[in-house]
Amino acid sequence: MYCVIPMSTLTAAPYNYAFDQLVVVRASAHNSYGYSTPSAVNSVGAKIRSVPSVMVIPTIVSYSDTSVTLSWSALSGTTAGNSDITAYNLQWDNGSGSTFTDLTS
Repeated sequence: MYCVIPMSTLTAAPYNYAFDQLVVVRASAHNSYGYSTPSAVNSVGAKIRSVPSVMVIPTIVSYSDTSVTLSWSALSGTTAGNSDITAYNLQWDNGSGSTFTDLTS
């Protein structure tokens, strides 16, 4: 059995969890006679995280007829949602300003 609770729920009122705070939970069962005694609480497990912040604009370092070299600042700490970044995704726009295509990630 499991229950999925969005991080956005836990960081909003009335819970107001802060980044890196341990989410402390316990469970109990219910049937027509009532609730069981609750389990012990967890002492390890999920900590509050979020999606990464908005990326800074990449810089074109160099370009030629065969390639373009870009650089950008890596996200870390709270800008990374207090979680290690596992990938970056590069997208290209054909000039429309609204239609982006994945190039690599």
